[in-house]
Amino acid sequence: MPSLMWMIWLACAPAPRETGQETGPSEREAYSIKGMVWNGEGGALQLRAESATPDPPNEGLNTWWVRVLDADGAEAPEPGIALTPSMPTHNHGTLPPTFTGVPTEDSLEIGPMNLMMPGRWEISAEITSGQETVDHLVFALWLEG
Repeated sequence: MPSLMWMIWLACAPAPRETGQETGPSEREAYSIKGMVWNGEGGALQLRAESATPDPPNEGLNTWWVRVLDADGAEAPEPGIALTPSMPTHNHGTLPPTFTGVPTEDSLEIGPMNLMMPGRWEISAEITSGQETVDHLVFALWLEG
């Protein structure tokens, strides 16, 4: 017969959430994001990770270099991006809550972002062209400690 504590834990455990695209080989496995491509929910744009420090992303300070592509994989004109990392199971994000991509010679630099805890993070991205939001996407990462 299961113990009372086990039954209470099962009753109180958070239910799985529907999110955007799940990425990586496993829900609980860290992986390199270099070369990863995430499609926007509207189908207009894609986000491609060019590199990251550290890679795979880990607990602590993380900086990413990304490119915004159109639906055909070509460079999007005047791209912009704002990332909002959060840990839904802990009901918190980061300080500051949102990070804006800074143009470099061939990508957008985002960070450093302090992903202060190991575990599952959700990254919400607003992709812009000029001042207009063009697409939105959400992806999940698992960070090791």
